[in-house]
Amino acid sequence: MNANPVDVTSQVEFVLGSAVQLPVTRCACGEAFEKWDFTLSMYREDPTPCPKCGRKFYWRPAAKVYEVKE
Repeated sequence: MNANPVDVTSQVEFVLGSAVQLPVTRCACGEAFEKWDFTLSMYREDPTPCPKCGRKFYWRPAAKVYEVKE
């Protein structure tokens, strides 16, 4: 197996799935939440405030595709 996989992300097309929300179980302020009690939108224009500290957040999905040659 190739010890150095090759990033081929720019050569492929894919879908990251249909989920647009990300469950947060611990905020940057340190407050803990149960899964799905605090979810972030992936849209910058619609940031989600933390129920504890009020800071607003959004998330961005990212994926890379690697080729491994044997």
